[in-house]
Amino acid sequence: MSDLKTYVDEHEGEFLDELVELLKIPSVSTDHERKGDVARCADRVADRVREAGLETRVFATDGHPT
Repeated sequence: MSDLKTYVDEHEGEFLDELVELLKIPSVSTDHERKGDVARCADRVADRVREAGLETRVFATDGHPT
C-alpha cells in the first residue's frame, strides 16, 4: 500500500490539474447547444479509463452520450 500512496503523492499535482481541466468542460447540461461539450467530456473520461487498462465505450444517443 505504501507504493500506491507514494505514487499518488508524487503525482498529486498532475491528478489535480487533470481534474480541473475535466471540470472546466461545461458537460452537465440539458441544453442541446452543449451536446458537443458533453460528448467531449465523455470521450475524455473514456480515454482515461482506457489508459488505466479498462475497456470502455461511449454510446451516442438522441440526447447526450452515455
